[in-house]
Order: sequence, then structure tokens, then C-alpha cells
Amino acid sequence: MKHHDNKWRRSGARTDRDPLAAKFFGGPREPVESRDTRKFDRKARQLCRQVYRTLSYALGGLADPVLQELSVHSVEPAPDASRLLVNLLPGVGNQGPDVAEIMERLLRVRSFLRQEVAMAITRKRAPELLFHVVAAGDSAGDRAGEVMP
Repeated sequence: MKHHDNKWRRSGARTDRDPLAAKFFGGPREPVESRDTRKFDRKARQLCRQVYRTLSYALGGLADPVLQELSVHSVEPAPDASRLLVNLLPGVGNQGPDVAEIMERLLRVRSFLRQEVAMAITRKRAPELLFHVVAAGDSAGDRAGEVMP
């Protein structure tokens, strides 16, 4: 005999109609975020971790001593994984150039850094990198420093 209501057959007992089932299995299921959304979030976090590692190594290998002193604080999607915001911290005790000078130097090596990221990840297109240098006394959550497109 065929079951006509396959939707409920797959999801288990109908707890909203059966009070005994509701007692043992909980009430009716509440909507949860879709599997695709969770997968996208996980993939975006995974990409951010890969870019974080890659940029940490790449910045340390540059010939520019000012950029070598930068450390990657965080990488986050801005607004999605096709564009990533990289928060950078100047070196400890670094009384060198200001944020504008650091951003200018980053502009010169931006294509190299994106190329390094492209080699480290498995994607059809490498994400665009936006840089934010967190000045002393700032937190990475504040967007007081410059963001370079």
C-alpha cells in the first residue's frame, strides 16, 4: 500500500496531532536554517582561515620591512566570500610610518598577495582583498582606519 503523505512519512511522527508523541519526541519541529546556508557559512569560514594563513606567510616573506612587521588580525567576508576584508595590525612598538603610508605600500603588493592567495586556495576565482590597518588603540571591529579597495 502506498503512503500518500510522503512529506510526513520522511520527517517522523506527527507530534502536532498526537499529544503522546509530542510528550516523548518534543513539540512540532521549528524551522531551522537550511543546509545550504550552513554549508555556505562553513565554506566562507574555511576560506577565511586559508587566506589568513597564506597572508601571514606572504607578508613575512616580503622585502619591505614595514610590511614584514604587519600581522594579520582577522579575515572576514565583506559582504561575501568573493571579497574579503583583511584586518592588519602594525608591529609591536612600531613607531614607523602612519596608516596612510602602510596602505600605500599594501597597494603596491596587493596583486602579489592576491596571487599568493589564488595559489593557496581551490576556487575558480581568487577573492578580492580589502585591507584595513588597525591603528594603535583601535579595535579590529572599529572601521576607523582606511579600507583599501
